[in-house]
This record gives sequence, structure tokens and C-alpha cells, in this order.
Amino acid sequence: MDGPKSFNGIERQMINFNDLQLTDFRLNIRLNARAKTIAKALTTAKDGETSVLDQWKASKWAQKIESREAKAAQTDLGRFRAMRKRQAVRYHASYDGPANAPVSFAGNLTVTDIPQSIPLMPPPQVSKAVRAALKA
Repeated sequence: MDGPKSFNGIERQMINFNDLQLTDFRLNIRLNARAKTIAKALTTAKDGETSVLDQWKASKWAQKIESREAKAAQTDLGRFRAMRKRQAVRYHASYDGPANAPVSFAGNLTVTDIPQSIPLMPPPQVSKAVRAALKA
């Protein structure tokens, strides 16, 4: 197997077939091709087609890996903001009515999926006077 190293840091090495996961992407290269040849085959596109690297980046598998890495790289503040935005979406989805509610995917949203117009904290439903009366 060869990365090549310039793309993903993997040097040429032997790997057991049981450890590989095959995809539908295919490179037309010869046996024992050099890393430079593999890199060129990955980036160049044939007539009317996209390159193998672009096809991989557009796949759901690559997008899922990228989103996992982005989530793992978040700081505490980033995780907190994402949590508050998810809460705000759920809050607004439950009170805006079924026509406007993205309830089916509200739990799986990332920070970039949520409109910036939604506040981080939901507005209070009960006035301060009513809260004071309820506590007494």
C-alpha cells in the first residue's frame, strides 16, 4: 500500500487484506508504480470525469471522517456553543409550529447548519413578576 506520503503521510508498506476496506474508486496504474506516479494519478482527471481524490472528498465516507475530526478538534467553548445552538433549535422548533420545525434532524446539527439569527439562549416564557409570585 502506498499513501503517497505527500498526501496522507502513509509510506509504502505491506498491509494485510483483512485490514483494508475497499471502495469503488479505482486508479489505472501499473504494478509497483512510484509514489510520484500514484500522486499524479490521484490528482489528474480523465476526459469529462473528476479526479479520484475529488471523488473521495465528495463521498459520504470522507465527509463523515472530516466531521469527526472537526468535532474532536473543538475546544470546550466550541462544544458549549454547539450545545446551546442545538438547544435553541429544539426550543424554536417546538414553539414555531410543525411547518417551520426541523425536528427530525435537530439533534444532529453542527454549528454551521444553524442560522445565526437564532439566539444562544431561548427567551424566558414567564415574566419576573410571575416567577416571584410562584416562588412565594
